[in-house]
Amino acid sequence: MQITFYVLTCVERTTNSETRKLTGSLIVMIGRSRRPRIQQICCHISHVVSVLCRIMAYRINLFVNDAVTVLLSLKRLLVPVEVCLLPLTQFLQSYINSLQEWLYRSCYRRVMEFLWIFIVRNFEKQVFGVLKGDHGSVEYAQLLIQCLYACNEVYDRTEENHQGIATLT
Repeated sequence: MQITFYVLTCVERTTNSETRKLTGSLIVMIGRSRRPRIQQICCHISHVVSVLCRIMAYRINLFVNDAVTVLLSLKRLLVPVEVCLLPLTQFLQSYINSLQEWLYRSCYRRVMEFLWIFIVRNFEKQVFGVLKGDHGSVEYAQLLIQCLYACNEVYDRTEENHQGIATLT
């Protein structure tokens, strides 16, 4: 009686705790026979693809989070947030368009969903920092609201473009 295990490792482990949670080795017990059942393999592959989409979104989010912090710290008084975040929004739009070309539609949708979830979590952390008094100003809270609105605009534009392409195919 032999039990077979198949192990797939998504990506290398890094020092970041979130990445470690996302990229741990995925182990599935296929069964007692030498031939794994197709249904179990398909389920496992689907899970691996979902984890890889989440990792991709998380890595994009790391850049977005750092860029937002830097760009908001460089913002001048009379410059609107949209202008301040223009390098980030242009990069994101270009990168998202590339993802749309590279990935299958279902993977693209998953990456976009995970990316938006991660971006919203970042803003939640920033808001909790304002509430605790870390940044401690009403102006910073207003900047965060405007920044979230700018990110939402990019997301909406990509969704509109995706809907248009989906109706053509």
